Amino acid sequence: EDVAAVIKAWEGLSYDGPAGVWTMRACDHQVQMPFWYTEIVPKTKFFNHAFEAPAGMADAKSVEVPCAETGCKMK
Repeated sequence: EDVAAVIKAWEGLSYDGPAGVWTMRACDHQVQMPFWYTEIVPKTKFFNHAFEAPAGMADAKSVEVPCAETGCKMK
């Protein structure tokens, strides 16, 4: 019932998520987590259709949006 208390409790909290450690950033209340990516590559002489290249993972810090750019107004 106390929304402000829940928000305060989550700020800075880290936990093991489905794709690594997730952290609730205090400055904008956005979860920071690793980002999985892949590239769709065109057909080749071995594959007669487009397919996914091997997946990669970027750490949360390398893909985060700076706090000042998220537009969060909550204090």
